Formats: sequence, structure tokens, C-alpha cells
Amino acid sequence: MCASDGHVVGCVDVPKPFGLSRKSSILKENLLAQCGISYIVVNPGRLPSPAEIRNEFLGEVASRARYLKREEAAVEAARINLKKTLVQQRRMRGLKTANDEHGGSSGIPSQWHDAFLIQANSRPAELRHANGYRLT
Repeated sequence: MCASDGHVVGCVDVPKPFGLSRKSSILKENLLAQCGISYIVVNPGRLPSPAEIRNEFLGEVASRARYLKREEAAVEAARINLKKTLVQQRRMRGLKTANDEHGGSSGIPSQWHDAFLIQANSRPAELRHANGYRLT
């Protein structure tokens, strides 16, 4: 059985009336599994309809295809959102840089610009070594 693109997705084995040998069945099953091809043995007295065979092989493949499409859509949505966020961040950064170059705000309130330059204590500090003696 092939998918619409010609890729083999499954193998249907219809044994002769006296059946399949166990050795042959195991060989086919292992070989096809290594190739990623599903394998089923059907009852020659009650052959499945084409729809049943299609569902047996393509049901899982179609489910995986739908899952992959959903995943791709989620990744694409995340990519678009990230791009939008990056554009906004770059625009904000560009505005901030332009404001800084033209004397605009740097994001720090104007009353705080020199707050860290004010001496908190007017007394000179005495430096001491960890052993306790005074450094000059």
C-alpha cells in the first residue's frame, strides 16, 4: 500500500489456504519493520475492504500528519510573535537612544540622576586591615 506521494506505508500479506510459515512471517515482519513499513496478514476467506486497509495503514500516518501540521502552525505562530516582539523592542531601544542623544530621559527619574554621587557621610573613613591595624 502506498501513500498519495508514492511512499510505501504498508504491506498486506494474503496467505495461501495452507497458511504462512512462521519463519517466513517473522522474516517479512522484521524486514519491513526495519524499513518503516507496516505489515499485516489478512484472512483469505474474509478480505478487508480497501477502506479498512487504508484506515489500517494511513490512519496512524494521517494522525501523525495532522499532529505535525499543528506543530508547524504553533512554531510559525511563535516565530511571528517573536519577530513582532523583537521589532517592538528594537523600536523602543531606538527611541531611548534618540532621547538620550537629545538630552531626553534615560529611564531614570530626573531627581535621581545625581543621587548616587552625594556623599552620605561627611566624616573621613578610617581604613583598617583585617588584622586590625590602621592603614595610612
